[in-house]
Amino acid sequence: MATLFSKLLTRTDIDGGLAIPARSLGWLEFARQRNVRVDDKVIIQEEIVKNQDTATLIRIEVNRKLRVFGADIWGNVKN
Repeated sequence: MATLFSKLLTRTDIDGGLAIPARSLGWLEFARQRNVRVDDKVIIQEEIVKNQDTATLIRIEVNRKLRVFGADIWGNVKN
């Protein structure tokens, strides 16, 4: 799976000014549904699947930094 885009989000990104993903329809709705916050990391990945037909799957993942026992870890944000 290849990473197409990865970015730590800023207030501008969340409020509608995200330079790359916001150009696609539905970014603001996606951000609200996932409760995306400042400093979350958005990762857009592409995977090419070859079965009978070749298809491209796009995965959008949102990760949030958590502090556990003094260490920072990244966890996947579920809606």
